[in-house]
Amino acid sequence: MTAKFKLISIFLLATCFLNAQNFERDTIFLVFKENKADYPYNQKFIKNTTIYLNLNNGFALKANKTQTDTIEYDTFSKLNIVEPKFVEDKVLAFREKTYGKYPAKGKAYQAYTKNDLFVTYIIEKLAHNKYALYKAEWREYLFGH
Repeated sequence: MTAKFKLISIFLLATCFLNAQNFERDTIFLVFKENKADYPYNQKFIKNTTIYLNLNNGFALKANKTQTDTIEYDTFSKLNIVEPKFVEDKVLAFREKTYGKYPAKGKAYQAYTKNDLFVTYIIEKLAHNKYALYKAEWREYLFGH
């Protein structure tokens, strides 16, 4: 291989990587409601300082207990709470922008994680007018705790 070919290859790889990094991260808030009867969904597991959350749509997240905050209903009602469909649509849009097309059915392009696309917070109701706010990271597997 010539030096010119190597240089062009490195440039193209860097361009693709930087293009993916320029995708705007959204700050999103998802609501969590624990339901023990719906195992493994809608579950919260605590191990040491980590809280593992499995949401009802198969989303799996984790949060650090030391980064938990509480908020009042007035604050909660002003947050931009999103539905799971928003997350799925954003992931598909990212795939299309990055790869120039939607992935084939059953084929996942996983050169990124949802952490690259979202700054995610989970909201859990604690008591009347009191909510926990967890700064969360996406996990790759529902059963990976």
